[in-house]
Amino acid sequence: MLSDVMNYFGLKRTLEYVCFFETEEQAHLFKELKPQIRQGRLIAIAGVIGCGKTTILQRLQLELASEKDIIISKSLAVDKDKVTLGTLMAALFCDLATEKDAKPPTQPEQRVPLAIGVDSEMP
Repeated sequence: MLSDVMNYFGLKRTLEYVCFFETEEQAHLFKELKPQIRQGRLIAIAGVIGCGKTTILQRLQLELASEKDIIISKSLAVDKDKVTLGTLMAALFCDLATEKDAKPPTQPEQRVPLAIGVDSEMP
């Protein structure tokens, strides 16, 4: 079916090889993000579906990798391009841990029993 669509529109290559068209806003965003990334800051990219978050991140990743002053890593914990929240939290724990061989907690939370005393003098 893809070949039929490509023939219909006269395409010679699939769309994964289409170049990135950088807008003025994206150029400004890259200019602002790069120093923050170099400082090791945690950055969140948010926006509505289809606004270009993934495209911008892929372009930024390619650009930083080509400059060769920052090591770009990919998650080895999952065999897909997306990282889960659990994987991100484990990575952050390992980065922020002060102990050499610290292990991320396996329990989602720690509950402490609450002792409630009844005072006999209360009305």
